[in-house]
Amino acid sequence: MKEFIFLSIPECLVTVVIDAVSIDLFEKYSGKKISEVAFDLPYRHQLEYAKEIGFGNVEYEIVKV
Repeated sequence: MKEFIFLSIPECLVTVVIDAVSIDLFEKYSGKKISEVAFDLPYRHQLEYAKEIGFGNVEYEIVKV
């Protein structure tokens, strides 16, 4: 079954959640951590900080259809 991601977010700034979904899906389907194939940066901290300063949200839900 294929997974489709529908982002239903009341905030107009969805940049952070798109980054979070992209990283999570990459790690899920590749079986690798993003730090294994890209720079070893504290990306989760960066996403949380972006949320904190108002760039959006990091919470989402994947719905299987």
